[in-house]
Amino acid sequence: MFQFLKYVTVISVLVFAVQVMPCFANNAGTQSPPPPNTGTQSPPPNTGTQSPPPNAGTQSPPPPSSGISIPLQNPLGNVTIQQFFLKIIDIILIFAMPLIVLFIILAGFKYVTAQGNTEQIKSATTALTWAIIGGVLILGAKVILTIIEGTIQAIR
Repeated sequence: MFQFLKYVTVISVLVFAVQVMPCFANNAGTQSPPPPNTGTQSPPPNTGTQSPPPNAGTQSPPPPSSGISIPLQNPLGNVTIQQFFLKIIDIILIFAMPLIVLFIILAGFKYVTAQGNTEQIKSATTALTWAIIGGVLILGAKVILTIIEGTIQAIR
């Protein structure tokens, strides 16, 4: 059973890496263009008094010429905590549903290959039971989170 869980964990991590990591690599190495310089600046409004600039007499260092500018953007956008958790559950469902179907198929395969052996039938029954329990828990999490979000929306 522990080897089975080890394989499931490794497969889940690999699927996560293949699906999610390219999102982080999309902006790597890109450089945003500098803002356009129009050459015209409007003079500050004349208030009658002249104050010296805050860094009068000091010279600021020149900007780095080979610096790479990578803008940081919120990958989630403007979402509430409920929407964030719904997105997390949706991502988990994307990975979990094929695994649940795979485990149910494996349990069926165990039933077929048991050929009347009570110990193997017991193992197949246990595998099917845990696959169904896992599916119910994952789908139940989505249902519970949707109910909580609806309740919060009703209270507002």
